[in-house]
Formats: sequence, C-alpha cells, structure tokens
Amino acid sequence: MDELNYNHRKISHLRGAWEYWRNPPNNSFDLVQFIHNALPEIDFDDLSLKVKFLNHMFSYPLFITAMTGGHPEVREINRILGYIATHYNIPVEVGSQRAALERPELVDTFTAIREGGSKAFVIGNIGLAQIRDSPDPIQMIQNCVDMIQANGISIHLNVMQELLQPEGNHRFSGVLGKIGKIVEHSPVPVIIKEVGCGISGPVAAKLEKAGVRCINVAGYGGTNFNDIELNRNLNIQGTPEAQQTPESTKMAPPWTDLIHWGIPTVVALKWVRAVTALNLIGSGGIRSGVDLAKALCLGASVGGICGALLPALYSNGHFPANNADVEHAIERVKAFLDQFLLQFKITLTGIGCSSVEHLHQIPLIYFGQVREYLENLNLLTNTQ
Repeated sequence: MDELNYNHRKISHLRGAWEYWRNPPNNSFDLVQFIHNALPEIDFDDLSLKVKFLNHMFSYPLFITAMTGGHPEVREINRILGYIATHYNIPVEVGSQRAALERPELVDTFTAIREGGSKAFVIGNIGLAQIRDSPDPIQMIQNCVDMIQANGISIHLNVMQELLQPEGNHRFSGVLGKIGKIVEHSPVPVIIKEVGCGISGPVAAKLEKAGVRCINVAGYGGTNFNDIELNRNLNIQGTPEAQQTPESTKMAPPWTDLIHWGIPTVVALKWVRAVTALNLIGSGGIRSGVDLAKALCLGASVGGICGALLPALYSNGHFPANNADVEHAIERVKAFLDQFLLQFKITLTGIGCSSVEHLHQIPLIYFGQVREYLENLNLLTNTQ
C-alpha cells in the first residue's frame, strides 16, 4: 500500500468519525425505553457500579473501544486514553496494530497508551484480513500482545469496510478456523468484534462453537465506516471534475442501502444473548449513561464507547499535539465521563436497580423499526 494513501486513510478515519459525532443522529437505543420506578427502594449513594470482566474487576461497566494508532499525529490520543483508562479503572483498546507490524517506526503511536497509563488494562487489535493472510497468525497475535503489553486481544471482523475501502482486502475464507486456533493458543483473552455492522445470532453461535468466549457486537448506529470508506473510495477513484458534474450525479446508482448496512446494536445484543452464553460488549452508538444502561439490560457485560469521546479530544481545529493539548483534552474527557457516569447512576436509581448485575432483569419497551426487527426474528417476549 502506498504510504501517502495509508497515512491519509488513518487521519481521514478519525476526522470522518469526529464529523459524525459532532451531531450524532438517532440510533436504535432511541427506540428502547425504560419503565420508570416511582418507588425504587434504593439509595443513590449505595449503588454498586463495579463489574468483573475478563477475570478482572473494573470500577465501571465501561470499555473504551478501538479509536486509533498508526500515524504520528494520533500518538497523543492513545497517551490520553491510557491515562483515562487508568484513572477510571476501565479497559481500553487500541486501533488496528497492522500499521505498526508493517512499519516499526509507528510502534510508538501504540505504546503511547502505556505512557499515560502504565497500569491500564489494555486490549490489542488486529483485523480478520491480516489473520487470514498470515502464515503464522498465532505469532502475529503474540507480536501484537508484546508490542503494548496487552491484557487481551481483539480480532475485528470488518468485511463491509474492507469491501468499500479502496485498498481493501476481499479474501475472507478460512478465518473461522484460524480464530479457533488463536483462541486455543493465545496468551491473553481473545475478543471477536465487528466495527459497526453488528454480529448476528448465527454468527455468534459459530464463534462460540469455535471456542470464542467474548464478542463485541459493535452494531449499526455508531461511527459509520461504510459511509467514511465509500466517500474515500469515490474520491480516490473518480476525478473531482467528474464528481462535480450534474450528469455524473444523475448517472450514479444509489449507495444508500450499503451506507446503512448493518444490524442495529439493540437487535444484535438481544439476538446474540438469546442464542449464546458469550460474554458481550455492547457498542455501536452509545452516547450517554442511559444508552449504557440499555446495553447492559440487553445482555452486555460492559458497554463500549469510542466516537462519543472525539469531540472532547478535538479542540481548536486539531487533535492533541503537545503536552498542553494533552492536559486540556484529559480534562475535557474527564468532564464528559463524569457526566456520563452520573447519568448511568441516575438511570439505575430511576429503574430501581441497585447493581450492575441486576440490570439483566429489568424489562424494556421496544418501538418502531427495532420492534419490527425483533418481531421478525421472534425475539420479543410477552412482557416487552
């Protein structure tokens, strides 16, 4: 891959995600509502928010999912996230480590996460395309783990992103077998994740049968990489003159269905929980503490956020580039998370739930497209 195009891709992903999260649209969490409990019989200050996940006790059921890495301009972001993960005692995941495996000079854009939080519970990250093409995927996993002293490793399933990406890999055969071998031999827990299109019940069942114990459903409703990659693809393959003419616009087939391709996060969580006993991470559009509570009610052990933090990380027209920027960004992220976790506690009180582990017992009401989706999949109960 051409280095200039590769570097542009890493930055365009981050900026594209930031543009999305400046004013995120509605998603499937808006079609799920709690039932207010006017007599909760619990004390707000006594709420237990701790959760055990991947054999580790965390202070909150919150996971900072993969954001970035692999470009000098994003190095300080991982440094900040490492600090934040340590401060709140929550897990954090780096972006795809492919860049550092191919270009050793980029390793420090990932190891920076240990500068800001040497005690952070850090998850490594590599893609299905790299796993599929590697002659020794187990060694590749070991290299990713060693690079950042990872406590776990994610393998991301990004088929649609690869298909829409101008530099994408279109070979997907044989991945499940390699995942099974990796799970068997990995030195750390393995998480299988999507990147915004969701994991269905049948796919989750296949992964469980292969030995996987934890997945991140990463459903539709958060950062839309289909849209980001399609825009990059058209910009790279078409000339600016051709794109700007009315004739080319009229001739272009609609890409809407592919841009909005995916399983809504709410549906993915309920579907996977109905057919497997896997540990689940619920991500894909979580914007608030209320969304986090909904994800846990739907069966997730923890909820994942990523894009929701981008507005706090982006200031004065750029991402953090020096120590002053880093300090400013840390305070902005902490201010966001403090309100986010306050919302979560208020939600638990408002539904009369005294601890995170009891959230799975709380009923939810479904509306609109989500309800229709669940009805078609026979996933609605008589009380919901």
